[in-house]
Parts: sequence; structure tokens; C-alpha cells
Amino acid sequence: MEEAYQAWASGPSRAAHASAPGEQQRPPVASGATLLEFEVVQQVTPARDRS
Repeated sequence: MEEAYQAWASGPSRAAHASAPGEQQRPPVASGATLLEFEVVQQVTPARDRS
């Protein structure tokens, strides 16, 4: 697994994401992350008719 990562990290992906010579470096697409929270509903029962 480590070999695959090293091949990816040092391979053409680095050049694909780099700025061309003489170009200004591009800013990062994102600089942080937010974790959203949610609940998983596994069962829903119909409400009783209250009339």
C-alpha cells in the first residue's frame, strides 16, 4: 500500500497540480473542513389518527 501511495505522490499527479513555470502559484481550493452532523433514521412508524 505504501509503495502505491509513493508512486502516486511522486508521479505525474504532482506535475498535474503544479503551476507552470513563470505562472503565479494558485491558491488552494479549500483551507479547512467542517464536519456536519446528522441522525440516521432506521425505522419510521406512522402517527396515530387523533380524530
